[in-house]
Amino acid sequence: MNKRINTYISDLLCLHDCVVIPGFGGFVANYQASVIDSGTNTIRPPSKSIVFNKSLSNNDGLLANEIAVNEKLSFKQAQKKIVEYVAFLNDSLHLHKKTYITEVGTLLLLDETKVIFIPSTTRNHLLESYGYSPIQYPTISRNNVSEKVKTKIIELPISDKKGKPSWLKVAAVALPLAILSFAGVSNSEKIKSSYASLIPLSNTTEVAEDPITSQASQYHINSVSNNIDQAISDYYALVNQPVEIVSAPQHFVIAGSFKSQANANKLVKKLNRWNYADAQVLEISSNGYYRVCYTKHIEQQPALTSLRKIKKSNSSAWLLSN
Repeated sequence: MNKRINTYISDLLCLHDCVVIPGFGGFVANYQASVIDSGTNTIRPPSKSIVFNKSLSNNDGLLANEIAVNEKLSFKQAQKKIVEYVAFLNDSLHLHKKTYITEVGTLLLLDETKVIFIPSTTRNHLLESYGYSPIQYPTISRNNVSEKVKTKIIELPISDKKGKPSWLKVAAVALPLAILSFAGVSNSEKIKSSYASLIPLSNTTEVAEDPITSQASQYHINSVSNNIDQAISDYYALVNQPVEIVSAPQHFVIAGSFKSQANANKLVKKLNRWNYADAQVLEISSNGYYRVCYTKHIEQQPALTSLRKIKKSNSSAWLLSN
């Protein structure tokens, strides 16, 4: 009989927020939101948090009525069963310093007056969470955007403390000058314009120009060095290589994860009917799940705002950033 009374108490806690055991104490149930356990990578659904209050000992008739209906007894007979049940609990506390109520919790006796209650985790007493079970999720590692960019950009050496030019500036000046010297082109105006384009890379403000004269007939007419403009253009095209830019991260409000892609596609269609135009199936995760998102955002703050709104109707929704 005592085991059945334990079951009646657990069932009543699913329907009511307070169940009193006359002459012993009462259990009070409060709403507890979903919990993320970072130690075990587990998301637990909403539930009822149960506490024990020894001061709640007045008979409200709730437990006696439940026993009378289920055991087909009169109300007085049900009250007598409760008295026997309370005697059993007190004997267990004094003899073994503890007693266990199935699917409710364990009561520990520290001294003659102080009782500690440890709630059980074997049953979720919140009816709205019926059928929900804890979700195991993989560890999410988030890298700073600046660190991703640094790994993609090639750093060029800078000038030393004495103000000496870097190797890039020296090469930018020396290589075209060497080409000009080797070519010996007689067109002084072309040489002047090419040399003038290099002045911004030099630290001097004035350049003394000496006329350069040579005979073009001394060199082969088909020499590639005759095309100075093309040589300089090719050099700067080599120096100014494009830098790879890392795309900004995206944030997704996740509706659910599925092993089956077909089930994920069904959820996307349902979300589209609910006016979630951005709903889609993301790339398969490392542990083989197809994740479906409500919305996607570039900035994190709008994603968090969207998550808070969606959690009002789906408390299991969560945020994925990559």
